[in-house]
Amino acid sequence: MYLPRPLKLLLFALTVWLPLYMVAFVALIMVGAPRSEAGFQTLMLVHGATMIVEVGLMIFYIVHVFKARTVASDKRALWGIALFCGAPIAMPVYFFAHVWPEPKEWAIDNVVR
Repeated sequence: MYLPRPLKLLLFALTVWLPLYMVAFVALIMVGAPRSEAGFQTLMLVHGATMIVEVGLMIFYIVHVFKARTVASDKRALWGIALFCGAPIAMPVYFFAHVWPEPKEWAIDNVVR
């Protein structure tokens, strides 16, 4: 599945945002930062937007797992489960393993298939 470089960079930024936000959210709640109602509403707005981004990324990555030729057929179900259950950790790993590298157009595997 071919993705242009600018789309990959946007995907990278959104993918890295999830684990960073997870750590920041837990730290904010532990410290008790949102003391005012406006601060709490802002935090919940950012949290809701992050959850929407996470669902969108999860859909993209699961579709990518089953359409990409770079993922071995015996590992597709394993990647699908990992992306669904451990999204903030599995998504960056999958991104660097299967999305970021450019596809090799003249590879023997692609010619034979």
